[in-house]
Amino acid sequence: PGDATEACFSASALSGLPPLTVDFDANCSTFENAPLSYAWDFGDGTNGSGAAVGHVFSAAGSYPVTLTIEDSGGATAATQRTVTVFDVAESFADDFERADGPIDGWTAYAIPGAWNLSGGTLATGPSAEERWIWAGDPPVFLPERMVLTFDMSFLAPGTDPLVGRHAGAVFCARTPTHRYAPDARGYTVFYIDRADDRGLTLDRWDHGALTPLNPPGGTPAIAEPPSTLRIEVEGPAIRVFADGALAIEAEDETYRDGLFGLWVWEANHVRFDNVLLGVDELPSCGGAAGTRFLRGDTNADGRHNIADAICLLGFLFGSEDDPCKQGIPRCRDTADANNDGKIDIADAIKILGYLFTSATTGPLPEPFTACGLDPAEPADSLDCAAYAPCAR
Repeated sequence: PGDATEACFSASALSGLPPLTVDFDANCSTFENAPLSYAWDFGDGTNGSGAAVGHVFSAAGSYPVTLTIEDSGGATAATQRTVTVFDVAESFADDFERADGPIDGWTAYAIPGAWNLSGGTLATGPSAEERWIWAGDPPVFLPERMVLTFDMSFLAPGTDPLVGRHAGAVFCARTPTHRYAPDARGYTVFYIDRADDRGLTLDRWDHGALTPLNPPGGTPAIAEPPSTLRIEVEGPAIRVFADGALAIEAEDETYRDGLFGLWVWEANHVRFDNVLLGVDELPSCGGAAGTRFLRGDTNADGRHNIADAICLLGFLFGSEDDPCKQGIPRCRDTADANNDGKIDIADAIKILGYLFTSATTGPLPEPFTACGLDPAEPADSLDCAAYAPCAR
């Protein structure tokens, strides 16, 4: 007999944009007896076998990938890692006007329960560790040009007198992690009371290494935390506004798309509110109702084919683990193929009619030939929070 039977695997990526191809390798697993089998559950209703496998995750979501191994003596072991496929969206908005309790619609890093809805705001702290949270669940990936605003208020000065109040935001991030992680990249804007760099600072993070983008010393004229921060990313420029006044302007084009997150340094008690993220202009806190889409493209692959009708039928009648049960709610407008304000089997029939009898049934209602918004008439309660093909 050899080592104890213990499951282990590596992954070529644990997060990314759809469709995300991941290569898994379980050759790090150990066996007491001869290896017998490697069984994979990819968390999206599909399975695989073998020591090394590849899999494509086509829809946004968080997928617990489980490896179960067995040796010739009957001993088994299992291990699990999570793959996160980001939403791609043109906008995101949250005013947190819902009942107090655990936060929804956001992805907290490492410390579940550290962020909560409180009095119509997003609140965290005070705590003994730095806390991070990312817009969207799964996190929302914004394309190149973006404008961001949020409100921030400190409820306590912080317990470290050398640092004082210290919190901010990160944008153009690649992974939903913390700023010192080896795979961290993007920009961060923060406020700090520290004497050496009081006020606001704009930094670039490159795999855990920091590069300041504004002159040393912070912005000492801003002696109190601004209530509202606005960040504009346009061409080579990054501009930071504090309560409407330009505070920092820098040129750096290292990163130009990615995730948005909020973070709070240890021992601080902070509330955030009115988070608005847009590509060309800010949405309203009513949500991302202005997301462009293609009607009838229910599986959000940018094409119209029979797979869209199958996806719609899976949404209506499939099992709970059908990927379209998760995919279509991200943009219900795509499934309203006949534009009657509801989703039912008539929409699947409409898609099939276009595909196979278009000479008599004609095209689907716009937006169909090109990305566009849902027309105001007839009004309906369906929505589109994220549709990746029109955001790229």
